[in-house]
Amino acid sequence: MNVQNRYILKNNIDTASMPLFFTFTNREGKMWSIPYKNTSIGFEIYEPSGKKGILLKKYNCLLKSSVFRLFFKIELERIELTDSLMNILQRYYGENFEYSIFYGTPSVDQKITIQIYRGNSILGYCKIGQSMKVQKLFEYEASMLEFLNKKGVKNIPKKTFEGRVGKENVFLQSTQKQKGARTLHSFGKHHRIFIQELYTKTHEKCKFENTRLYKYIEFLNKNTGKLDVIYRKSILKAVKSIMDVYSNQLVDWGCVHGDFTPWNTCINKNIFFVFDFEYSLKNAPSDFDYWHFVLQTLIYEKKLSYDKIINYIKNLFSVTAFKEETIRNLILYLLYIISFYLMRGGSGDLEIAGFRARILLGVMELEKRLEEEQ
Repeated sequence: MNVQNRYILKNNIDTASMPLFFTFTNREGKMWSIPYKNTSIGFEIYEPSGKKGILLKKYNCLLKSSVFRLFFKIELERIELTDSLMNILQRYYGENFEYSIFYGTPSVDQKITIQIYRGNSILGYCKIGQSMKVQKLFEYEASMLEFLNKKGVKNIPKKTFEGRVGKENVFLQSTQKQKGARTLHSFGKHHRIFIQELYTKTHEKCKFENTRLYKYIEFLNKNTGKLDVIYRKSILKAVKSIMDVYSNQLVDWGCVHGDFTPWNTCINKNIFFVFDFEYSLKNAPSDFDYWHFVLQTLIYEKKLSYDKIINYIKNLFSVTAFKEETIRNLILYLLYIISFYLMRGGSGDLEIAGFRARILLGVMELEKRLEEEQ
């Protein structure tokens, strides 16, 4: 196991008294630790998209079988959180709680998530990171949650604590997620209602140049050289078309989640709960979240090829009336997400940005054909 991405754990030679955990890694290198006791609720932190992961979560009651663990490459180990981390958790959640851990994607700006629960009740979630970038993300998400809660947006987390604990940045937040919560993998009425509520309760008129989205478009305009040469001319053309529409204009946009996906949402007793607002934007077209959900599920869950993704988008426009604004917002979303990954600059981000750039070119060609058919 990678020790570097588990700095939250106590380094103790006497492990006999430590709790026993099942630890496993998926094919992308992401790792989880689920407690040996009360395993089923511990697995609520695990939201798999692959068939093998879904089977693991469904049949986690078989984890005590060595054959089952061997098939899923699961290790048994004794681990415990550091004293400083336990102290802050006990301050807000009391004693005698249990926890399961998602270690995040190993990187300089890695974020670890801990699910805190007692019995069958999930008490909250704790995010931890060490870098300055993670600190800024936590501060931003905390401020966005406070803003959205003041605006009356329902079924989102509330900040419990955000700040430094020793060397770590720690962010505690409430949850409505409970045992048995379901993940919805197809965009439907619950998603539409939430997106509409976000817009209705947060929209405001402001100058395009004063939005955070504008800064991303400007960054992309100056950094197309980081992308493959085959994409640069088309991206600059798309940026110009967006600037021609919005420069020096007032936009009536509201808040968007920014990472609206099946794994950042769940439904529990008909309550649709949305979390992880660290990439939210205060001012953006409301269908940003729709396009993000659609494309992320096509890429990461359905694992469609480029051609099938473009064909899927084409079919969307064939069954609905073509609207210039709708496809413009899709292009604007793609410009933003390309810029986002270029700006983040993590391992693999350039490849992700490149694939989104390829999708952008396909969408621009589709836009041209649709306009010719009008």
